Amino acid sequence: MGRRLRKFLLKDVLVALVERNDKTFTPNGSTILVTDDVLTILGETKSIVKLYKGYMSYEIDKLDTEETT
Repeated sequence: MGRRLRKFLLKDVLVALVERNDKTFTPNGSTILVTDDVLTILGETKSIVKLYKGYMSYEIDKLDTEETT
């Protein structure tokens, strides 16, 4: 994926953990998310849904860009 976590953060959502390659760590805004990362997210349901939709729209845009290049 290659995007910094802060690109997707919302005020009322906390990304508590990232699991990557059998390791778990606490991320910060500078953490770069990569394909197959597993996130543990805390927050209100509607905010988590908004975060997910923002992430998915980025992934769809990324796929569209890859197909045209």
